[in-house]
Amino acid sequence: LSLLFFVLATTPELEEGRASFAALKYQEAIAQLSKVTTGNAPSGEKAEAFGLIARAFLALGKSANAQTAFE
Repeated sequence: LSLLFFVLATTPELEEGRASFAALKYQEAIAQLSKVTTGNAPSGEKAEAFGLIARAFLALGKSANAQTAFE
């Protein structure tokens, strides 16, 4: 049971970043998700964070930043 919890648990910054992105608070989402990409999060969480960061930059009209995040 504890292994299942560990597998399903995500970093708080990713959860907060998801929520900010969903609430259209893109600058806030970028700040929170950047903590995931530079921290010790699992690679799957980092990949999701980079994707959300890129989408947030696109929503803000910053396509060069979005491209960098996608890469």
